[in-house]
Formats: sequence, structure tokens, C-alpha cells
Amino acid sequence: MLGNKPPVKEPVYLLLLRLVVYGLAVSLLVGPLAGKAALAGALAGALVGLVLARRLAVSRLRWPVVATLALGSVLLGLGTEGLLGGIDWLPRLLGTRWVLRLLDVLTLGLVTLGTVLGVRSLAARVPLLAILEAAAVVGVVVYLVGGHRDGQIQQPMALADWAWANGHNPLHVHLGIGLLTLAAVTLLLACEQKKRRALAAVPVLWLFALLGFLVLQRLVPSAQDQAPSLVAQDNLGQDTPPDDPGQPEPQPQPRPQPKPEPKPQPGPGPIPPPPPPPPPQPKPQPQPKPKPQPQPKPEPKPEPKPQPGPGPIPPPPPPPPPPPPPPPSDPQLDPGPRPPWPAQPRPMAIVLLHKDHDPIEQLFYFREQAYSQFKDGRLVLAKRNDVDTDILHGLPEEYFELPSVEEAIELATVRTTVALIAKHRNAFGLVNPSSLEPCDNPNPQAFQAAYRVTSKALTALRRDGGWVVPHEALAACQAGDPSWSEAVRRHYLACPDDPRYRKLAEEILVSLAGKKAGKGPRYTQSPYLRALTVRRWIEENVTYALSADHSKPADVAASVLFGSRRGHCVHVGYAMAYLLRTQGIPCRVASGYAYEGGSRGNGSALLLLDTHLHAWCEIYLEGVGWVVIDAALKKSENPPPPAVDLDLQRLYGELARGNNPDGSERTDAKRSLLARLLFWAVTLTVFLLAGLYAVKAWRRLGPRFAPAGWLYRVGYRAALDQLAEVGLLRGFGETREEFAQRLVGLTPCFPALTAAHMRQAVGGAETFSRRQWLELLIRLDEALAGMFPLWRRWLGRLNPVSWLSAR
Repeated sequence: MLGNKPPVKEPVYLLLLRLVVYGLAVSLLVGPLAGKAALAGALAGALVGLVLARRLAVSRLRWPVVATLALGSVLLGLGTEGLLGGIDWLPRLLGTRWVLRLLDVLTLGLVTLGTVLGVRSLAARVPLLAILEAAAVVGVVVYLVGGHRDGQIQQPMALADWAWANGHNPLHVHLGIGLLTLAAVTLLLACEQKKRRALAAVPVLWLFALLGFLVLQRLVPSAQDQAPSLVAQDNLGQDTPPDDPGQPEPQPQPRPQPKPEPKPQPGPGPIPPPPPPPPPQPKPQPQPKPKPQPQPKPEPKPEPKPQPGPGPIPPPPPPPPPPPPPPPSDPQLDPGPRPPWPAQPRPMAIVLLHKDHDPIEQLFYFREQAYSQFKDGRLVLAKRNDVDTDILHGLPEEYFELPSVEEAIELATVRTTVALIAKHRNAFGLVNPSSLEPCDNPNPQAFQAAYRVTSKALTALRRDGGWVVPHEALAACQAGDPSWSEAVRRHYLACPDDPRYRKLAEEILVSLAGKKAGKGPRYTQSPYLRALTVRRWIEENVTYALSADHSKPADVAASVLFGSRRGHCVHVGYAMAYLLRTQGIPCRVASGYAYEGGSRGNGSALLLLDTHLHAWCEIYLEGVGWVVIDAALKKSENPPPPAVDLDLQRLYGELARGNNPDGSERTDAKRSLLARLLFWAVTLTVFLLAGLYAVKAWRRLGPRFAPAGWLYRVGYRAALDQLAEVGLLRGFGETREEFAQRLVGLTPCFPALTAAHMRQAVGGAETFSRRQWLELLIRLDEALAGMFPLWRRWLGRLNPVSWLSAR
């Protein structure tokens, strides 16, 4: 039962050790939140709590009384502001500033006192509860630097600022804090053991901790290992090919195939299959089969079953009972509700601009995937190899180029370096990418991979204090590409067979275009201006709502436009795409990241967060390529997402540059596998040696600090360690008295030490004081100095495992 048998009063050196550990934990927790006075109050509370706990642990007070005292101190600290805040004369006497400082000192001091008192008292009475101390220390550290695992390397701010100001990497500082925490927790737990030989297990504990850390890094994914998703039943960018064998796989990985690049449209770029005939590409027979098969929609679903046999007619007769088609297996944008904005957004990637670039409307769009094929009321990944050839599939392994367009207007060449913080299966870049190449990872501890993207982008020009967007030039461009086949054009114009879309689009064009004085015909003839007109109507008539759920209706856009008129980016993208397709404007929905230009501050680094995940509509203009038409809804049910932390953005920008201002070349941040193994081997060896020497030093210095009741054991053990250093060991089966008699001619003082040890160990009689034990140990050392040369004695002292031979 708790409190029935109070333990022995702990020695002073353990009290000092706990004071150091608790002091560091309190400093880490309180330091970033309060001033120096409040920190001093918290440290004083920790000291008083430890001293009181040391006394209460050996008192006859029951544990409920101790727990009540600790809880009362915490409650008193929390109520200090209410008790003293209502005293009017106190601010007049001390001043407002000093009253606030006094409140901070009392609040943090009393709360810390109660917490330390409760935890230490319970741990002292019940050794099993010593884990509470370890949990408290670890909890404080995890609370402060746990955000680092989610990419928040700027937290705590004081630590990150100090690291960068002194040329250190915050990642290494966090690792050092973790190792120090492990050392403190290990030492605290080891000191709770009755047998001090448990300290010999310290190096083993560190070894297992290091191995566990390495295993967890591999097996337990962190937030950076998983990217959030805009895709139904799939992670962002992890769009696995559909399981439907009746359709060809979506475009294979565009590994470098620069040869087809000069002949753009039919099947260019990095697509391995031969470009000429679009219908049947590789060996999978499925592509030709759906064509000769009957065309009703239920037929292609059962058709995959005959794939083992090449016959065009499936063996079982499918016509009589056509089952309802299953939900599409293609990765598609998820029209379900979105969770609220997180308080701490997760960093996903850092993008470095090689030169200044101002996108139109001051928004950077990083496209990762495009959904252009209309199927079962939704837009899914295209299965044709001659469409969406500008999408980057996979991460680059070598340099390759993507199809380009003959520029009708001036496009800026924008080069960027992308360092992935979270894992992404597909690369992404500014629209429209023209080339992609891998680059060295500037910091493998912070980034998953890195690559460079060159894009041809529309640029806004600053004139007369404002931004000039090339609307005039875009308004003169025609929709689509003349080199497209009729099948490709139909692909980008397919939409639901619902007359309401065309009717609504025409009403929008007539109503809004008519408001433009003398420009009505022009707004109805220019594809770009028609798209802007539809966009403006959606901005004014649809409300942004993260909670909107349009996943159940087969037609997402109809549920938004002709229903609640509430939705988020995915719903808006569907609605705009269908309206524009009814007007003969080729378009698609893209997903990726949208970054507001005003969030980058004065730097060239763009930190992409999970709150930047976005979906938007794109139209194709001749001589330009894909142009983003994104609606910024004027009405919203949700607050805006949290702003980018500029300090975190700066830190990741420095890591991505590898201490090189232009970010073009890496520094020595990259380590080869051999270098990493060598680093861990050296680190492990240093920690093992440090642990062994610490145990050896503690065993030798134990007689100076051990309680009087332990001297007979600690002093005799120190003597055995001295003898073991010069090779004098007790033989197997030899008693302690026989061992002492064997050495009586060499060290006359050792038999006296042995006799004193045996008298107290067997009879319980304390015969020697601490001074006498220390004098005998000194005489033993002098005797050994006269018998063995200096080099032999120093060699034994440098041996970190000599104490393991002492028996």
C-alpha cells in the first residue's frame, strides 16, 4: 500500500542531479513563454518542490495527504491572479509592471512547486512510479520540439534563432536535445535501482535507444512521410493506375524521351509508346477491345473478365442482367467535405525561385496532376497518351524536356528548385513546365528529394504602381491547338448531357458581357474573356464552404450550380470546367498547390503548406498553353487559412540552398551512405565509451558521496576496482577472505578493508567511518603505486571495462 513503508532518504547527490534535470526541463518549458523573473520563480518552485518531496518521502504522511498538498499548490498558483488582481492598492504601491511580474513569479512558482512535489513524492514512495519523472521530462521536450517532426523546425523560436545565429542547423540542435533527454531519463531511472550495478546497463540502454531511433525513422512514418490528399482514396500525387483491365493504363512514367519532343502534339514528350496511332498503344489488348465491343455503358464493365483469353466475346453471357456499375476506380478529385484549417499547417515543400517572378494575379500555381477525362459524371485521370502531355509523372532521374508551344505572346522562362519536405510520388512545377532534371538533395535530414523545373509562365508587369496583366494579348488567342486531332478536342469538351449547363453559361455571358459598355460582342467571341466572365459569375454566386459535401450526387457540378451553391475548390473547378466546355472552350481541372505571392515576404523561397493544396480550372489557348482560370469566391463560411510563418520559410529556404545563396550547387550537407554509417559508428562508440567511463568514475568516487549505510559495500567495491586495474583479481571459487590473505604480502591494508566489509555485510556492525574508509583506499593506492610501474597503472585507469572484471 502506498505510504506504509517510507523509503530511505535519498542522498544529496541524487537531489542535485534531479535539480539539474528538473531545472533544464522547467527552463525549456517556461523560458520561451515568460521573462527572467517568471523563470526564476519557476526554478525556485522546482527546488522547493524537490526539497519538500525529499522530506515528505520519508515522513509518515499518507500519499493522499501529499497529493492534496501538491494539488493545492497548483490550484493556488492558478488562482493567484484572481486573488491579487482585485487588490487596488497593490499597483499603486508597487507599480503595474512589478505587479505583473509578481503574478508571473507566484503563478509559475506555485504551479511548478506543486507539480514537482506531486511527481517526486509519488515516485519516491513507489519505485514503479519513477516512470512519471521520465514521462514528465520527455513530455516537456516533446511538447517543445515535437512540431519539428511535422516540419516546424522554427519551434521553439528562441532555440531556432540561436542555432541559425551561431551557424548551427536546428535539426542537429533538436537531435542533441533528444540525446541529452535520453541521458537524463536513463540516469534518473538507473538511480532509482537498489543495486548500483544497474548503471552498467546505461551504455546498453543507449545502444537500444539509438537502434530504436533508427528503426522508428524507417518504420514509423512522420507527417512529412505522408502528403495530404485532394484525391479520393489516395494520397496527393500517389495516383495508382486503375484496376480496370479493360482500359489502358494512364500515361506511363514519362522517363526521358527527348526524341519525340520536336514533333509536339500527337504523342510527344516523355511518353515511351510509339506516338502515331492513338488507339492501341502497348501490348495490352484491352484498348482495341472496348472499341469493337457493343457500346452500351454496362458492357465495358464485365468485359475485363475475359482478359486471360484473347477472344473478343466473353464466355459468360453478360446481356441479361447487367449489374449496376461500381464506383470508378480511377483516382479522381474528392468532392467530399474538407476538414477545418489546421492551427499548425504542415510544410510540404520549399520552392526556390532562381530569379524574381511575378505571376499574373500574384498567385503561384504549382500543378501536380490534371483531370480531363469525363467518366460517369466525374473528371478522372486521362487514359489517352496524346492528352495532358505536360503533366510530370514520377520524380525525375535524369534531364528530360516536355512538349512546348510556339509562343504567341511573351512568356517568361522561370527556373525553380523544388525540395520536397513530405513524400510526393509525382513532381510538380509552375505551369507550364518545359524541362525537368534531378539535383542533389541539399539536406537529406530535412528533405525527401530535390529537382529543378523550368517553366514558361505568364508574368505580370509592374507599371505606374500597379500590376499589369497581359489581358489584351490573351483575349486575342484562340482556344485549343490546331494540331489536335478531333478525338483530342472532343476529349477536352466532354461534359454531362444536361442542357442546364449550356443555358446557364449563355445567360452568364449575355448578362455580364452586356454590362461592359460597347464590349458585349468581344466578350462573347474571345475564349479567354468568356472564361473570365464565367469566373466572375461564380465568384459572386457561389459561397466557399469547407464543410460542403457533394460526394453522393453523380454530377458534382450540378449539385453546386443548381443546388446549394456552396462548395470548396474541387466543386468550383468542376462547375467552371463544365460551363466552359459547353461553350467550346477546351479545359480541365488541375490539382496541386496555390501560393499567394504576398506571403513570400522579401525572399525568393516559397514554403508550400498543406493549406495551400488547391484545385482549379485551366483552359488551353493557342500559342500560350494551359492558362489558370481560378475563382476567388467573395462569400465564405470559413476564415482564411493561417498565414505562412516567414521564419519557418526562411529556415527551409536556407536549408534548401545548402548555404549557397543562388541555390545552384549543394554544399557538404549531402552525406554518402558510407559517411552516414561512419558517423553513426563513431557516435555510438563515443557514447559507449562515455557511458563506461562514467560508470567507472562513479564506482571510484562512490565512497565520497554514498550514505554511511552503503560504505561497506561501495568502499570495498572501489578497492576491488583498484586491484582489477593492475590485474589482481579474485579467482573462481575463491572466497573474499582467501583473496585478502593471498594479497596480504602485497597490500597489507586490503585485508583490513575486507574484514570491515565482512563485519558489516554479515553482522551489520558499522566499524569504519567514512574518513577511515577513504584513508584505507588511499593507502591501497599508494601500495599499488610502489608495486607496479606508472605506465601499468595508467593503462588500467584508461581501460573503460576494467571494473567489469572485479568480483
